[in-house]
Amino acid sequence: MNSRQGLLWILLAMLALPAAVKAQYGYADNRDGTCTITGYTGEGGDVVITNTITGLQVTGIGDAAFFNCPTLTTVAIGNGVISIGRYAFLACDNLTAITVDTNNPAFSSLDGVLFDKSQTTLIQCPGAKSGAYTIPNGVTNIGIAAFDYCNSLTNVTIPGSVTNIGEYAFLACHRLTAITVDTNNPAYSSVGGVLLDKSQNTLIQCPAGKAGTFTIPDSVNSIGENGFNGCRILTSVTIGTHVASLGNEAFDGCFSLTTATIPASVASMGDYAFGGCTNLTSVYFQGNAPTLGWYPFEGDAKATVYYFPSTTGWGATFGGRPTVPLGYDYADNGDGTCTITGYSGGDINVTTPNTISNLTVTSIGDAAFLDCTNLTGVTIPNNVTGIGVCAFSFCSSLTSFTIGTNIASIGHGTFTSCATLTNVTIGTNVTSIGNGAFSFCSSLPSVTIPASVTNIGISGFRDCTSLTSIYFRGNAPNLGPLGFTNDNNATVYYLPGTTNWTNPWGGLPTVLWNPQVLSNDGNFGVRTNCFGFTFTNGGSPTIVVEACTNLLNPAWSPLATNTLTGGSAYFGDPGWTNCPARFYRFRSP
Repeated sequence: MNSRQGLLWILLAMLALPAAVKAQYGYADNRDGTCTITGYTGEGGDVVITNTITGLQVTGIGDAAFFNCPTLTTVAIGNGVISIGRYAFLACDNLTAITVDTNNPAFSSLDGVLFDKSQTTLIQCPGAKSGAYTIPNGVTNIGIAAFDYCNSLTNVTIPGSVTNIGEYAFLACHRLTAITVDTNNPAYSSVGGVLLDKSQNTLIQCPAGKAGTFTIPDSVNSIGENGFNGCRILTSVTIGTHVASLGNEAFDGCFSLTTATIPASVASMGDYAFGGCTNLTSVYFQGNAPTLGWYPFEGDAKATVYYFPSTTGWGATFGGRPTVPLGYDYADNGDGTCTITGYSGGDINVTTPNTISNLTVTSIGDAAFLDCTNLTGVTIPNNVTGIGVCAFSFCSSLTSFTIGTNIASIGHGTFTSCATLTNVTIGTNVTSIGNGAFSFCSSLPSVTIPASVTNIGISGFRDCTSLTSIYFRGNAPNLGPLGFTNDNNATVYYLPGTTNWTNPWGGLPTVLWNPQVLSNDGNFGVRTNCFGFTFTNGGSPTIVVEACTNLLNPAWSPLATNTLTGGSAYFGDPGWTNCPARFYRFRSP
């Protein structure tokens, strides 16, 4: 090659350099000698933001400029960039770090995370950030979509200084299992790794990596926009009866949800509330039809909506899905009331209605739910005063049952051969449990008998072979023959001050149930990050501690099930500072 040819190649190479820079960036000329990067088409890897493009000073990175760049591994921002748009580095799955020149007047970085200069606003966590991340104390603002698509994060801890969290902040973090908030935070709190506001009235974000089941706290009255969005391995959510609204896309993309029960308290559902729940087959509404946003069941081709005939606002379709009434047969009692005589509903947890055809439901008739083999749970509201003979017998899938406070008598054979029944709540006004009422309930592990009960009939709990604990809150009732026959593993627990107990009683051993808090053992009171105490002399091997915040209108919530070792156990409550007051009580499991 001669000297002229060599010079030509050098000139061509020099001319190619600006063209290459221009080719990998889209940009907008700001008409003042500066420009803003609007897109990136380079090869990725470790990228250093260029200072100039075609002679224009780069001062800005626009909205979504590097959005969804899977080859990007690191980004270095120099001292000329003074504006960065929304979603600039969103969904860059392999981006491990964003670094900023220390002389930059507008932005900074710490541990590869992008902040404003003062480090009070966290702007963007890189998509490949992994494991647990603790937001530095002093950060007051988490920006819009700051952690969105950070698929390798498992836990994020929010300090007490954060007072504002932007929308979509933790969306689509598919391995994130917990968002933990410092108990001193004035604006936010967390329960079970789920983010809520400080008062715990609004559920803000369930982390997308949360698996299995989740029960929304009783204090929650609103599920925020995207509250459960993208929780792909969440199989069941219990929506409490205080929840009044479901935000836009509240359960969007919850692929593993198969059923949803919407309590009567819910008055509105936002856009795409259950959109993309492709395995959702049954949506059960307990009350009147709520107000709907756009396409609440978009993409849920398998879903059917079920409703009670006594409720209003339903048509042949609802939210684009077919509707099926949950039917009750009933008898008009001629006095403005009626008795349920049969049931033809779907596979659901049933709360029997307060009214049918404007008649108040006051009783469940004989054999009304006999052999409803798909029924899994039943709640009897307080308007019902009587349950007939064999009303729920042979319901072979029934697992839980709550009896209203106005029921005075459980009829003969009411639950006979409900072999899967594991949990029953007996109302505090029940005085009589009929013959064979719970016989052959072979999965029932424990039962609490209220103080109102004065009579248990023949074979009342016969062949409840899994029964280990029977808790009596009052005096020993009259007990018919064979009351606990073949319940060989059961123990009877009774309270101090009650009468007529013997040992054995009904052929079973009896134990005094009398848990006591120790106030002088050094464990009582405030300790590191919690309030706690030791309790002892419980009698039973396990005791549940419950709490509420208002004794005038108590809503007791279980906090812990404690196993007593050597006759005592320690209980600690790390969430006590989230409440203005906290009251505790013991109950049986």
